[in-house]
Amino acid sequence: MREKFRGLCPALLAALAVAVGGGVAHADYASVLNGMGGLVSYWDLNEASGTTAADQVEGVDGYNTGTFSGTGYSRGVAGPRPTDGFLGFAVDNLAANFTGNANTKLQMVEHAVYAGMKDASLITWVQFPVIPTSSSTRRTVGGLQRTGSAGRYILCSGIYDKTTADANGGLQGFVRRENDTATTNVKQMADINQWHMWALTFEDGQIAKSYLDGQLVETFDFGDSFGLETPTGLVFGLDVNNPPGSAPYRPWLGQLDEIAMFTRALTEGEVGTLWTVATTGVIPEPTSFMLLGIGLVFLAGIRRRQP
Repeated sequence: MREKFRGLCPALLAALAVAVGGGVAHADYASVLNGMGGLVSYWDLNEASGTTAADQVEGVDGYNTGTFSGTGYSRGVAGPRPTDGFLGFAVDNLAANFTGNANTKLQMVEHAVYAGMKDASLITWVQFPVIPTSSSTRRTVGGLQRTGSAGRYILCSGIYDKTTADANGGLQGFVRRENDTATTNVKQMADINQWHMWALTFEDGQIAKSYLDGQLVETFDFGDSFGLETPTGLVFGLDVNNPPGSAPYRPWLGQLDEIAMFTRALTEGEVGTLWTVATTGVIPEPTSFMLLGIGLVFLAGIRRRQP
């Protein structure tokens, strides 16, 4: 009997046991994230010190190592943890802190591989102490960027300022093509001094979506299909179009953690699942039953192959 189950992965066996036995499928955020198709890079920023941000996934960009530079960052600060209500993370989960210094950034080695892609997703976890009050103090979370005023935020996010048009200000997300003013520009209010999961997706070269804490907050249809522009860099913590020596710099002020890149657009259900696992440490019920169905099909196949 044991031989029949040898091909089943541990996660599937656990889900089978849960669905059949009526229990709860416990999981951690990293494991569920790593199990999603299309994940090409995952920087958990769990290093306690140093300049290196290790990529946990060898994707189309290889192990895309990130490097911190400048004087306005520190490592080993607390990331999302169970004590903050995030049961899907370890009690000692770490993150990186940025102090708003304009000479500071986190830059990954590879970026050109994303050029031309028509399907992609970017996830970042952020926490910040204040929402900017003017355009000169906007903050850049980061992502795929390029120099030049047109289309410089290719797949990128940041914090928008409080303006007359939007008195709240808040997180913003961009998917933009060169010399085209059509862009997602989502100003979604988020509480300060709390961890948030911010996700951007780009699908079929046409549909851009933004998610805050697992909830869809904006959908933008460009009307026709195009591939992502060639980025200058995959950079976090700084607007590459405003390097030191010119203003505004828009450097990041706050914490950054759990950066992930995909070569496909995550679905609304998948983004919601990640948030549920992050906050509860439990795989949502539909996922368990879905895996049960897969498992039953697998077992039926084994049975048919028996002599």
